[in-house]
Amino acid sequence: MNMQSFFQTHKHKVSRYLGYAFSSTGILGGGRGGVDTDARTRLLSYTLGGKMIRAGLVQVGYDLFSADPDPVTVPVGAALELFQSGLLIHDDIMDRDDLRRGKETLHVQFYREAEKEGLADPRRVGEALGVCVGDLAFFLGFQILSLVTMDAEPHKKLLEAVAREMSLVGTAQMRDVSWGARQADAPLITEDEVLSLYRFKTGRYTFSLPLACGALLAGAPPQAVAVLEHIGEALGIIFQIKDDELGLFGEENDLGKPVGSDIREGKKTIYFTRLVPKLSARNRKRFFSLYGRPDVSPEDIRSLQRLITETGVRDEIDQLTSSRAEEVRKLIHSPQLPPSEQKNLLLQLLDYSLRRRS
Repeated sequence: MNMQSFFQTHKHKVSRYLGYAFSSTGILGGGRGGVDTDARTRLLSYTLGGKMIRAGLVQVGYDLFSADPDPVTVPVGAALELFQSGLLIHDDIMDRDDLRRGKETLHVQFYREAEKEGLADPRRVGEALGVCVGDLAFFLGFQILSLVTMDAEPHKKLLEAVAREMSLVGTAQMRDVSWGARQADAPLITEDEVLSLYRFKTGRYTFSLPLACGALLAGAPPQAVAVLEHIGEALGIIFQIKDDELGLFGEENDLGKPVGSDIREGKKTIYFTRLVPKLSARNRKRFFSLYGRPDVSPEDIRSLQRLITETGVRDEIDQLTSSRAEEVRKLIHSPQLPPSEQKNLLLQLLDYSLRRRS
C-alpha cells in the first residue's frame, strides 16, 4: 500500500465530511450569518488546505487492530484536524508569521481587511480576530467529538485522551515562546529540555494521539496502545528536528514561508543547543548579535548556515536523526503490534519524515 495514496484517499473522506459538517444542514451548521459564517468559511478553507496527517493516522491506528470499517474514524480525524488548524492560527500570531502554505496567514488577512475598512489599530484587530477563529476551531473540534456514536466508556477515554494531550501542547507552546524571548547568551537550554519540548509539542500531539485514538476505537489492548504512543513520540521528534533543518536550510518555495524564521524569532532549537558550545569567542559574539533579530538579513542567515555546517553540527544532528529512526523501525516491528499492512505505512511515514522538503 502506498502511503501517499492512502493519506490522500483518507483526506478526501475527511474533507467531504467537514464540508457537510460545516454546511447549513450539517452537525456544525453554516453559521448565523455575518461574522459567524465568515469565520466558519475561513476555518473550513484553512483546514482543507492541510496535509491531514493526523486524520490519516487515526485510520492507521484503527486498521492495525481491526479489518471492520468504522465510520467514526472520519469524524475523529476531522476533529483533530480542526485542533491543528486552531494551533497553527495561534502559532502564526505568536511567531508574527505573515505566510503559511504560501499564502497570507489568517490574522494577516484580517489585518488587511481591517486596514481597508479604516478600523483603529488594524494589526491588533487582525490578531484578535485570528485568535477568535483559532478558538472556534477548538470548540468545534470538541463538538464533533462529543457527537460521535460509540459506547460510553471508550467515548469517555477518547475525550479524556484528546483533552489531556491538547493541554500538554498548550504548556509546551508556552515553554517554546518563553525560551524564544530569552536573550541568546542566557544560560543554555539543555538538549534534553529541547527534546522534551519536541515530544509534547509535536510527538505526542501529532503522532501519538491520532494513532492511539484509532487504536482505542478498534478496542486495542493497552500494551499495544503504549507501543503506538512510543512510536508516535519518536516519529514526532524526528519530524520536529526535520522542521528545524528545513527552517534553516530549506527553500522558501517548498516551505511556503521565509527561510530563517527560527533565527529571527530566537527559537531555541536543537541546532542552537548543539552549536553554541562549539563557537569560538569571536563567532559566539557575532552569533549572539544576530540570533533573535527580526531584521536579520539573508546574508547573515547564510553565515549562520555556514557556521552550523563547518562546526559539524549539521552532520551530528543527521546522525542523531538516523539513530532515532532505527529505534522507530524496531518499535514498528514490535510483537505487541499485530502483523498488518499498516506497519508498512508507518515505515513509509518514517521515510517521508526523513526526506520531506516542506
